[in-house]
Amino acid sequence: MEQIAQCARENDTFFMEAMKTRFLPMIIRLKALLDEGTIGTITRVENRFCYDIGDAQDTRYLFEPEQGGILNDVGSYNMASLLDYIGDEIVSVENDVVYKNGVDVHDRVTVTFANGQTGFLEMAMDEAKEPLMTITGTKGSIECAPFYRPEKIVVKRKGEEAYTIECPYEHDDFYSQIKEVEDCLLAGKIESDRMSLQDSIEVQRLADRIREIIRRGNKDEVQ
Repeated sequence: MEQIAQCARENDTFFMEAMKTRFLPMIIRLKALLDEGTIGTITRVENRFCYDIGDAQDTRYLFEPEQGGILNDVGSYNMASLLDYIGDEIVSVENDVVYKNGVDVHDRVTVTFANGQTGFLEMAMDEAKEPLMTITGTKGSIECAPFYRPEKIVVKRKGEEAYTIECPYEHDDFYSQIKEVEDCLLAGKIESDRMSLQDSIEVQRLADRIREIIRRGNKDEVQ
């Protein structure tokens, strides 16, 4: 990704990782609510993307040593969503990991940031769970499901009745990211403000730290 970013800049050529979640109307509305302080200062973000592969274990790439495992399958959604809401320096990463056939089939990742904010990412192919994201702040929380392609959220402010906000897709859940690419090209940009070259680098840096923990089976911490 660092090589791609360098190439894009040197050649004045557009590149954007296709992270559809960041461009959905509901996520744009959610980000605006957070910027307005609707739930105060974010203290924790939790999300999960868990399914049960069951007997369909002939999907060979999922169990190949290099490219297999649940982190490489759906983890990019978990990580990119977390880093969309908390952008501070990561000081520690922990992973309660379950292995099967030599790859990670269930990860429970805790990320701690320099300012004390935390994230919890759960991804699995051995257990099905609701794909829920909860953003907790000093004044309340916001729930969102499925977090990687939502059309509605539930806002819960302390001392107030919860309410729901709905924002349907524009055509489908891929349209918004395609439109972003078109808008960037028409504007002569080489990257998107919502999913920049550096954003993709940061997601991969977190992925590398989690992969290293999967290999070692312990905690990663910045001293």
